[in-house]
Amino acid sequence: MDPAGADNQVFAYIGGMLNRWMGWTRKAAFTGNVTVSDGVLYVLNGPQVEAHAEADGSLLWTWVPPEGTPEGETVLMYSLILVSTFSNTYALDLRVGMRVWKDPTGGAWPWTGMGFCSSPGSMGALPPSR
Repeated sequence: MDPAGADNQVFAYIGGMLNRWMGWTRKAAFTGNVTVSDGVLYVLNGPQVEAHAEADGSLLWTWVPPEGTPEGETVLMYSLILVSTFSNTYALDLRVGMRVWKDPTGGAWPWTGMGFCSSPGSMGALPPSR
């Protein structure tokens, strides 16, 4: 599977590097990155976060923030997906899309201020500096 977003599309290739074909595609108001974990794609679609099955693109759940629109990039951490609006950052349970916690740090890249560090291939949590 090779998810990618272009022209507000999310699509999946099936098969290996030499023998692959387009498995499915969805077009909507997608922004930001496509995050993949355990057979599920997580995307920002307009005012909401969506989880789609990697195998066929079917919608598994949606979540709409109580205020604002999701922006920037999403980050997976353990069993959570971190989503930011202009004014807040939310952690959602990956399985059901339910809010676990909220932090009043918003914006497209709040992760550094919240004590998260990221490098290619790794993601870790540091104690908050507050």
